[in-house]
Amino acid sequence: MQRTVASRLAENKRKLLDQVRNVIGVKHYSIRTEQAYVDWIKRFIFFHGKRHPAEMAEEEVAQFLTHLAHSGLPRNLPARVQLHNQGLVPLTKRRAPFQLVYWEDCLNESNAAEREKYLKTAWGKRYIKTRLRRYLTG
Repeated sequence: MQRTVASRLAENKRKLLDQVRNVIGVKHYSIRTEQAYVDWIKRFIFFHGKRHPAEMAEEEVAQFLTHLAHSGLPRNLPARVQLHNQGLVPLTKRRAPFQLVYWEDCLNESNAAEREKYLKTAWGKRYIKTRLRRYLTG
C-alpha cells in the first residue's frame, strides 16, 4: 500500500504532458496519436493563458470547444482581424500582424456554410491556393 501511495505522489509531481505520454505509451498508441493528443492539450492550455487543466472545469472546456467550432461566418471580418492584430486572441497573439488579403462574402448563412464546406476539401484548398498565388504575384 505504501508503494502505491508513494508512486501516486511521484506521479502527481511529474509534468502533465509527461503523464499523458506515459499513459499513451502504456496503451501502445502510435507516435502520431501521441503527438496529436499532446498538441491538442497544448492548444487548450495556451487558449486559456497557460493555466493548468487541473484549475479548470467544464466552463473552460466549453469555451475552448466553442472557439474550435466557430463557423467561418464572421459578421465583421475586418474587426476580427483587428482583434488579432491587437493581440486579443490568445492563439494568434504571437503571429500578428495580420493583413486581410482574401475575403469571400455570402448573402446568407446556408450559402456561406456550403462554401466553407467546399473550401475545406482538397479542391477548395487548391482553389484558395491558386487565388492567393495570383493575388500575391500580381
